[in-house]
Amino acid sequence: MAGMKEYQTPTEDGQVVVLPAAESLPARTRANAELRAKYRFDVLGIPAPALAGQVRAEIAQLARSYTNSLGMKAGDARGGLIVATGHQPVLPHPGIWLKNHLAWRLAQTAGASSVNFIVDNDTVDLSTIKVPTERDDGMTVEVVRFIDCPRGVAAEDVTVRGDAAAALAETARLAATALGDTLADNFVAATAPSERLVEFISRPRRQLEERFGLHNLELPVSHLCKTNAFLTFAAHIIAHAGRFAATYNDALDEHRAERGITNPVEPTPNLRCDGGWAELPFWIWRRGERRRPMLATHVGQGWALRDGAVEYAELCPDTEPARAVGWLSEENTRLKIRPRALAMTMFFRLFCCDMFIHGMGGAHYEPVNDTVIRAFFGCEPLDYVTASATLLIKPKTPLPSPEDVVELRQRIRRMKATPERFIDEFLPDDKEARELARQRIALLHPTGLSKRERRRAFIESKNLAARLQERMAPYILAAEKKLARAEKLVTLRAALEDREYPFFLHSRAALETLYELPALRPPASGGTAQGPHN
Repeated sequence: MAGMKEYQTPTEDGQVVVLPAAESLPARTRANAELRAKYRFDVLGIPAPALAGQVRAEIAQLARSYTNSLGMKAGDARGGLIVATGHQPVLPHPGIWLKNHLAWRLAQTAGASSVNFIVDNDTVDLSTIKVPTERDDGMTVEVVRFIDCPRGVAAEDVTVRGDAAAALAETARLAATALGDTLADNFVAATAPSERLVEFISRPRRQLEERFGLHNLELPVSHLCKTNAFLTFAAHIIAHAGRFAATYNDALDEHRAERGITNPVEPTPNLRCDGGWAELPFWIWRRGERRRPMLATHVGQGWALRDGAVEYAELCPDTEPARAVGWLSEENTRLKIRPRALAMTMFFRLFCCDMFIHGMGGAHYEPVNDTVIRAFFGCEPLDYVTASATLLIKPKTPLPSPEDVVELRQRIRRMKATPERFIDEFLPDDKEARELARQRIALLHPTGLSKRERRRAFIESKNLAARLQERMAPYILAAEKKLARAEKLVTLRAALEDREYPFFLHSRAALETLYELPALRPPASGGTAQGPHN
């Protein structure tokens, strides 16, 4: 994989970063599939390739069903390979949305299926939407109240209260005053009533993706976590809690040491091991509660789970997969067991897909997973992709630059100091002003005068300048007002150059240009909708 220095968020407008190079990805995807087929480790006695086949079969059924539930066509499977990506159910900016486009394009080029995992096991902040708007006194950035997401509560448990649809409509109305052609109205039109945040946010995004020709399957992580394959994976790690936690912490320590990282919580904190309890990279909670880290300990011949305060369940010591899965299932425990970031992408890469597409954030912690996979599972990890982009919003009226402000200040100074230079521009038909300008120019360049005469000429030229300034006063005042507006807009420019505005505040043309990805042009006879095939 690329070095860490290469994993930098793109800063230039229109810049796209895909690592490794996009043209190499189809071959790398196939190589990943070949590598997984050679895995020889077991998960609770199940060979890794068999568990991968099991989870793919479960994904095929669940993803097709969920995509249909959004009102989107799931389609038929295209082949045995799977390309996947994922993100929280938020209003993604263009750099995040790139992953969905890349997943589809790579799948089409490689003859694979593509799945977008909705990371609803994570917390989200959708309390407000920032939107540029034009007011009578100029452009500004408004903040629209959106969805209240309780702190610490996973997105899968957040309900949509209030009129979130009206907030999106207001966002579109405000955007139209300042940005012109955007996808905001299309996004609003695609929304549908839903009590669950996940569907309320995901449905319009997915519908707009279809208008761009994308037909990725959709599957919330919360649904994936109820599968036998995931619960087998979780039970395996719980059964080896102490060794896994030690391996995980060693990998983090090595990662920090190699990169000179001194912050002990970067890229993520070490797992706690205290009093016989080992923290594991899973969340555990009951519906309506906040997520809390899972801790496990050996009890007799079995295992107990807790969240640091409440002891929830004792697990059967039997490592037979069906019994382990039964003990961990929500139906049995009423517990939600969900992976944290590293455990989630570890499961994706080991079993769910042949190529996973990360954003820049994931790229900074995924090397830790590589080390854990090698040390704990004894296999070489599959390759992955890192992708991001930057696209800045385009106001109807171009914003002044700092250089424009400097130039305008200098112009106002010249209008006051040498008003005679601006008569042709502002007062071409004012004969008296033109005569005053002629006299002043003559006095500014005297020849053959004594010192006293030069002094009188200087004073007279100042008087002429003052008279010209009086005639120029309306134009100087207008320039000063223009300067004040420009200074305000330059201050606003930094806020408008924030790359994290939602993708629908951009035009379709700008987004299509950003996502062109010529190295991954699908075959001319390529299909449309598709689904995973085990």
